[in-house]
Amino acid sequence: MEEKIEVIIRELENKIKSSQYLDSWFYSEHLLVVQKFALWLCKIYPTTNKDAVLLAVWLHDISRADGVDENHDQKGAQIARKILQENNFDNDFIDLIVKTCESHSCKKVKPESLEAKILATADAMSHFENGFYLRIYKNWNLKYEDALDKLYQKIERDYKQKLFFPEAIKKIKPMYEAWQKIKERIQTN
Repeated sequence: MEEKIEVIIRELENKIKSSQYLDSWFYSEHLLVVQKFALWLCKIYPTTNKDAVLLAVWLHDISRADGVDENHDQKGAQIARKILQENNFDNDFIDLIVKTCESHSCKKVKPESLEAKILATADAMSHFENGFYLRIYKNWNLKYEDALDKLYQKIERDYKQKLFFPEAIKKIKPMYEAWQKIKERIQTN
């Protein structure tokens, strides 16, 4: 199964890297960072189905490679199901990955399994790395105040609703506090 997973991941990497809808940083500064944090959490929680987490890392944003932004988690889960069925994975394994992908944003569907909580957490942690928030802020075509509000809401949601493990909170807390200081500074000027 490991070889089959590696082949699928390489195909997903190629799709993501060649997508006209994704900026060049998305692969190296988002997906590789999500993978890094997901694998870190898998080591801390060794009962995790690591294969499911790894596939979910590469599938969770796959609809973005097709230009889908709104409801990307739901549409990505549909794509994940199709890819996994085409590769003849077990239905329980497929369902685990699909639920993990569709719940990673913690919006319409909340993560329930350990694997889903690991992906949601790793995704949120990645947002605090490599200037992710500044990159997405730049891409929003909004007035300054509206973009700031949206940015602060995303930071709050990532920190307060998507970090499911105390180890992750401890690791991200300094960056979250730095954003709070920036927010206070901007609001007082």
